[in-house]
Amino acid sequence: MPKGKYNDFNCKLDESGWYEILKQMNYLDEREIEYGYPDSSVIHRESKESIVDIAHWNNDGVKNKSGTSWHIPPREFMDLAAMLTAEDMKKYNNLVETTISKYKGTTQLDAVLKHIGNMTADSIREAIDIGEFAPLAPSTVRLKGSDVVLIETNQIYNDATSVVKLKGDD
Repeated sequence: MPKGKYNDFNCKLDESGWYEILKQMNYLDEREIEYGYPDSSVIHRESKESIVDIAHWNNDGVKNKSGTSWHIPPREFMDLAAMLTAEDMKKYNNLVETTISKYKGTTQLDAVLKHIGNMTADSIREAIDIGEFAPLAPSTVRLKGSDVVLIETNQIYNDATSVVKLKGDD
């Protein structure tokens, strides 16, 4: 075999740019985008509960103490956001593919991953905007002065975010 770097298929990597593509693919394989409320230390200003817990309770609902009815009915905005994100996966893959084909190095990949993360966080806001959720109880409407579901302080809406991290880092 002639001198040079080869991949598993005995193809020379350093002349055709495949080595750089392989390097970028390995870089991507080590990363993941977490979206939603990745910082569990963020506290909901009014309730003083974790924003992660507030989002979870609103998405999945909370039964009353006897378990016979809903204290908070499920309003599956995170599930809807996951479906919206899945629908956009081809668009996200195209962004990554275009970046790999146009640029060398990982700086542009970091920017694209951050951009995709921002778009996935936006899917949560979109889900809140378009979701058809169970209406608020009359007592809740009286308390908050509005019948708008999932938006009271705007914290669940505004605090949806994302992080790009190494796989396995928690």
